[in-house]
Amino acid sequence: MEFQGTISNWVKFSTIMLDSIKELQFMGEIYTDEKSIKKYARESYLVREAIKFKM
Repeated sequence: MEFQGTISNWVKFSTIMLDSIKELQFMGEIYTDEKSIKKYARESYLVREAIKFKM
């Protein structure tokens, strides 16, 4: 499944969704390793930038 949007609540997102993400697209780049997914998901929350991710 593919989702797109902004993260409005980091605590809920990080505890419920973050471990299930297999691929994250942020600012035109695609990340598939766990460390980068967590880093750029957090960064997208801080700058309120939309992300696209696959579970």
